[in-house]
Amino acid sequence: MQKVKLIVCNIIFYILIVPGVGNSQQNKLISVNNPEKSENKRPIQSENITNPIVCNEFKIEAKVIGKDPLTIRYKINTDLPDFTDVMPSLYREVFTMEEGKRKTNRIEYYNGESTTIGNLRNGLEIQIPLSFSEKPQLSVLAGDQFEKISDYLKLRIIVPVRQVNRQFGEDNINLKGKKVTRREVFGELRNIIDESINILYPPDKELAEFARKDFELWHKKIDKNGSHTVTLQIYTQIKLGMSYIQVASIIGRDGVEISHSHLENPSSEIPSLDTTIFQWINRNGSNMNAIFQNGKLIQKTQYGLN
Repeated sequence: MQKVKLIVCNIIFYILIVPGVGNSQQNKLISVNNPEKSENKRPIQSENITNPIVCNEFKIEAKVIGKDPLTIRYKINTDLPDFTDVMPSLYREVFTMEEGKRKTNRIEYYNGESTTIGNLRNGLEIQIPLSFSEKPQLSVLAGDQFEKISDYLKLRIIVPVRQVNRQFGEDNINLKGKKVTRREVFGELRNIIDESINILYPPDKELAEFARKDFELWHKKIDKNGSHTVTLQIYTQIKLGMSYIQVASIIGRDGVEISHSHLENPSSEIPSLDTTIFQWINRNGSNMNAIFQNGKLIQKTQYGLN
């Protein structure tokens, strides 16, 4: 009798104390017959498990090291990892007035391909070709009232949302720190870094004078009183192959030259190309553009003509 009691006690102790015994078969049946409770069917968690990439320092250093051609050397001091992609650009601000409000425009000097923080730690150079001219970009801005051209070039470096390294997470969700800002990109708020530095490099007097005269000339040629409005009927009368004088005569006034380029061809068999773009603007903002190559109209476009 004592042996029986001892055996029963051992069985009860074994069932109560040893984990998993006594209901293991039942658990297995639940796992097979109820897939919702199976560990293999747990939903995948979407939360980001990557450690954050922190940026509390992002300091740009830059200086002009050459003028013919314009050459700028720049580097960056930052706690971002070397694999971080960045996008540099270089521009000069031009300030104009439109309907009593000040506008900030840009003359783009350089808008290059992306590079990495690792390349920037020791420094890189931006070299502007001697053939570069600010005048065409200034002419495009001439519709406003000219105020001034900045004495500074601005070097801007952005850490964009599209990073090659996946540690940043989707749309830089893992990018954190004091230098990180939330900004609307592609219609949604995303994490980016956007820093810039001013480099003292005043424009030459000729460029500033050109801007003033070009803006004044532009305003003189706008048809403010509507006496020589470009209409859709006039536009259809202008044919490809016409000279500038023929086109201006049909319209009744000169156009505004917004771009001019000359491509010299060393071969005597192929003529050089001289290309000029003119614009005629009505007082309501509708306009016509015309491209002349070697004195002949090769393309025309219009916006809002009636």
